[in-house]
Amino acid sequence: MNLGSGTWLLFEGSHVDPARIWRISTNDRGYVTRRGYRVGTSIAELLRNGEKLGFDYPEGYLVGALVDDEAARRFWARFDYSGDPLKALDHTAQIKQLVIAGNCDAPNR
Repeated sequence: MNLGSGTWLLFEGSHVDPARIWRISTNDRGYVTRRGYRVGTSIAELLRNGEKLGFDYPEGYLVGALVDDEAARRFWARFDYSGDPLKALDHTAQIKQLVIAGNCDAPNR
């Protein structure tokens, strides 16, 4: 769904359960999670709130929340695929794309 002015909201399904939405992504600050997270939230705020951050590296991107380009550049300059990736990520990095995902095998929430 294109929201105009370069903003978008993406709904994705899964081949495992095509009847349900599996993931929602956006680059629009107007959408807020139940815990108050949105595009622009810092990594430091997530950590202060006790969020556990996981990392995956498909196609050279951090997944779950894409961080601002400068923070991503600094991350890849420091990270060598060993140790804790969170230590290489600047905690002032801001989310530029928020991704909310669920497990298709889980009961409805």
